Amino acid sequence: QSAHPPRLGVVLAAGAGRRFGGPKILAAEGAWLRGAVAALRDGGCDAVAVCMGAAVIDPPPGVFGIVVADWADGLSASVQAALDEA
Repeated sequence: QSAHPPRLGVVLAAGAGRRFGGPKILAAEGAWLRGAVAALRDGGCDAVAVCMGAAVIDPPPGVFGIVVADWADGLSASVQAALDEA
């Protein structure tokens, strides 16, 4: 039995990434997303999800996707979608 409640790590990557030059979820042929997922797993998260919206992809193996329909409303839409999922 776990000594802690389950921990969900969420990659907030639903935005268009205007300052970045495009959706980060697509950056470097997926390397950015793989790195973010690895950081959450290595940090002790029991499950990992990725919020997506401006670009929707198949999430990496073992990761579940959260499609944020109102992603254009800002970061708070992704945070709310992740809290709803948790």
